[in-house]
Amino acid sequence: MHNLSLDQIVLFGDSITQHSFNPVIQGWGAILADAYMRRLDVVNRGFSGYNTEWCKHVLADTLASTLPASGASRTPQIKLMTLFLGANDAVLPEKNQRQPVAIPQYKANLLEMLATVKSMSPDTRVVIITPPPVDPLRWHEKCKLKGKEGDREVGYTKLYRDACLEVGIEAKKTWGSALQVVDIWEVFFGKGQTEYTMDDVADLLSDGLHLAARGNTLLAAALLKTIKESWPELNPEIVKPRVTFNEQVDKTKLPDILFKNYDDY
Repeated sequence: MHNLSLDQIVLFGDSITQHSFNPVIQGWGAILADAYMRRLDVVNRGFSGYNTEWCKHVLADTLASTLPASGASRTPQIKLMTLFLGANDAVLPEKNQRQPVAIPQYKANLLEMLATVKSMSPDTRVVIITPPPVDPLRWHEKCKLKGKEGDREVGYTKLYRDACLEVGIEAKKTWGSALQVVDIWEVFFGKGQTEYTMDDVADLLSDGLHLAARGNTLLAAALLKTIKESWPELNPEIVKPRVTFNEQVDKTKLPDILFKNYDDY
């Protein structure tokens, strides 16, 4: 018997991660899963509505349930993890008392979660993604349909984006090249650009908060670019499949030809 378990990419975050497998909006997670098909398993661990304070309490159990059981004949590794949180931490406290997390605690929570990853899966690379920009007017319209007030504001959200970047700088002192940060604001608007109009995000956000198809496509492209440049061995064009692709199958050499990459994986 051949153990065909694959190494993994784990996507950890809030609803923007949870929805990332949605094909209707060309979800960024679905794009990654397609790129790594038969090479790495892309695992969605997004928790809609969660902030860093809640997520830090489920991260260890999430990793434990994703990592292989001890004694397994082969031990797949979490090769890469995305940490995409802050959108819910950044709700306005005067409008929403359930979800907000103050910036100092937000930063501490991110660092605590990074320490958890390092302790449980020390060889895992991590990509931190900043909280995305928002369109408060569109989000308010969505909230009104539920009888709620809008609870987002551009300048306040940007403070959390900035805090996330600061965490990346601090974490790199320990992680080095094993950690990268994708600033989704720069992905959307260009390097060094943070000012935008609501027209600029009209086709990037579906409801003023969550990503639309174009936003998902841009984020997926940025993640793949980061992976290829930072960790070339994880380039999906280089990672070997566990089972041979059909065009490489010599039917006179069955079944061994099917597993020709197995010993080198």
